[in-house]
Amino acid sequence: MTGNFASLRKTKWKPRSGPTSKRRSSSCVTQRLKYPRIPMNPTIPTANELIKGAHVNSTAVFIGKGASLDNLKASDIPQDAVIFCINDSIHKYATLELKNICYVVQQDGKHLIDAIPPGVVCLVSPQSFKYCPLPKHIYNRLELTVTVLSRTIMVAIELAKLAGCKDFMFLAFDSCASGSQAYAKCAKTPFLSADYLEGLLTQKEEILRRSIGHTCHFKS
Repeated sequence: MTGNFASLRKTKWKPRSGPTSKRRSSSCVTQRLKYPRIPMNPTIPTANELIKGAHVNSTAVFIGKGASLDNLKASDIPQDAVIFCINDSIHKYATLELKNICYVVQQDGKHLIDAIPPGVVCLVSPQSFKYCPLPKHIYNRLELTVTVLSRTIMVAIELAKLAGCKDFMFLAFDSCASGSQAYAKCAKTPFLSADYLEGLLTQKEEILRRSIGHTCHFKS
């Protein structure tokens, strides 16, 4: 290594002075404390390994958190469908007393899921690991072509594809079905910013792009 690169390598990094750098540094420390790195346990399969090829040609039903979730009935869900609950929508699913295979997908660390019905499995991101009860399996974002900023539904779609599901049904995704940004009361979702709610109106395009080759049906 020669020239400027050599000199840069020898230079010790020093934080900038001023309120901005102090604020950023504090924020980074807070994030590290709030979301500790969870090592993969070789004795527990990842969510990717668990679900791969497990539901070939099945119908995947994704349950969102739009206002219509408050009125969701057991009869709205095909008996042989594989359920993917998005974060807090599991609270509504728990009241339906269904016997479907069900997963709850947890991408966001801020959503606390304190209890799940028997037989339901949590498929979680590293930062949401400590917020979910057992049984839970961490998914590999890189293999699913999602990032830490991806919406939870995008993760769920990729997991359903990995499982081999053929048809996709989206329930209580009101922003996609009717353009409504209202959230269900039963989901117990914390305060959401205006920017986040605005993003709901544009997520259908990405949902359809990720669902190419699958039949999609939206119902609110």
